[in-house]
Amino acid sequence: MNRILLVTEANEHVASGHLFECIETCNYFISKNIESFLMVNRDMPPGLKSRINVTYFEYKEDIQQEKDFLVSFIREHEINKVMFNLRDIKNEFVLDIKKE
Repeated sequence: MNRILLVTEANEHVASGHLFECIETCNYFISKNIESFLMVNRDMPPGLKSRINVTYFEYKEDIQQEKDFLVSFIREHEINKVMFNLRDIKNEFVLDIKKE
């Protein structure tokens, strides 16, 4: 079974477009019976969090600084696909996650 994790962010520096794209993508996967998870930054404004209509998990502020947390989540939930929809992400970080 495919299990997909979508990781995104929204805050005073990043507009909400990434967030709403990921919410729609999660809902699409759910409609196709594909288990999906959404992960967002903890410092997201409460007004945006209240608009999330899927179950979500939180990371602190910068997922690239929380590699161990992300890898642990992937293993615990047996995630086999990760999609990042972030303003900025380093290739080295993505490659490190793939190695894990």
